[in-house]
Amino acid sequence: MDKSEKKESFGKKYGLILALIAMAIVYLFPTPVDLPTQGHRLIGILVFAGSVK
Repeated sequence: MDKSEKKESFGKKYGLILALIAMAIVYLFPTPVDLPTQGHRLIGILVFAGSVK
């Protein structure tokens, strides 16, 4: 099996799980004073969407 095939298969198997973990980590960070709650949630969603691609 070629190395590129292994990477692709790893991403297909664990990509969604890793994206959910990344989003949860962003949610667990404290919200900065200047950032509204909606902005904090948006950052988490953007991290998730960027990870899934």
